[in-house]
Amino acid sequence: MASIPVIVDGAVPPYSGTQILLTNYPGRKISSLLAHVAGIANGLRDASGAPLFKPVWTYMLTAGE
Repeated sequence: MASIPVIVDGAVPPYSGTQILLTNYPGRKISSLLAHVAGIANGLRDASGAPLFKPVWTYMLTAGE
């Protein structure tokens, strides 16, 4: 990928138009199968109760439309 990695923690879309998004959110070891859905269905919430990575997923799924 010809893109510069951007850490999404504290950043807002469009993340400098990058295609490589990173987080420093602490995780835990999980199986590969669970890893494929954990980012969407993990239930992490921000202070307002919104899904923590919703802006990231929205950007990834709609950027370039």
